[in-house]
Amino acid sequence: LIILILTFIISLIVPKTYESESVIQLATLGINEKTGERIDVYPVAEAKNIIQGSVVLEPVIKEFFPESSVEKFNKDNLQVEIISERIAFGEIKETSFLSILTRADEAEKAEEINEAIIENFFNYAKLEYEKKFNLLTSELSDINKEINDIQANILSLKSEPSSQSISQIALFRSLLADYKEGKMELDRQLSNAKEFRIISEPEIPSAYIKPLILTNLILAFSVAVLFSLFYIFLREYARKK
Repeated sequence: LIILILTFIISLIVPKTYESESVIQLATLGINEKTGERIDVYPVAEAKNIIQGSVVLEPVIKEFFPESSVEKFNKDNLQVEIISERIAFGEIKETSFLSILTRADEAEKAEEINEAIIENFFNYAKLEYEKKFNLLTSELSDINKEINDIQANILSLKSEPSSQSISQIALFRSLLADYKEGKMELDRQLSNAKEFRIISEPEIPSAYIKPLILTNLILAFSVAVLFSLFYIFLREYARKK
C-alpha cells in the first residue's frame, strides 16, 4: 500500500509531457519524365536534417528553452519522421511528407514550438524553392525566345526559296521540334510544381502523454505483490530454521 501511495504521489509531482504533431509537404519541381522520379527541392532526408539543425532550431531554443542545446532539444523535444508509402509488390517508397512531433511541459507550448519550427523551416526552404523555380522559368523564357527566332528564320528563308534555303529550313525545323519538345517538358514540370505547405496543422494537445499514472500504479502493485511474496517466503524460511 505504501508503495502504491508513493508511486501515485510521485506521478502527480513529475512534470507532465505534452505532444503536438503536424505533417508538412515538401516542395517539388514536378516529375522527371525520363526517369519518372519526383524532383525535390530538398531530398526528404536532407529536409529532415535541416529541420533538426541549428538554422531552424536555434531561434526556437532561444525562445522556449534558453538553457538547452540543439542536441538536447532533438533528444527531448523533437521527433521528425519521413512518411513513407507502400507501393506495388510491397516496395516502400519515401514520399515528400514529413511528420513533426514536438514535446513540452505545457500543452500550448508544445503547439507553439511546432508552429515555430515549421515557420523557420519554410522561411529558409522557400528561398531555395524560389531560386530553382525561377531558374526553370528563365530557362523556359530562353526556349520561347529561341523558338520565336527559329520561326522567324524559317519564314525569312521561305520568302527567298533556293536549294540552300530548303536544307536550312529542314535544319531549322529539326531544331524547332527539339525546342518545342523541351518547352512542353518544362511547361508540364512547372505546372506540376508544388510549394512547401502544411498538410496537418499542429494542435494544442488535450491530454498529456507522461507520466502514465495507471501504468505506474499497475507496475507498483506488481512490485508490491512480488515484494510481499518474497517477504512471506523469507519469514517462513526463517521460522522453519
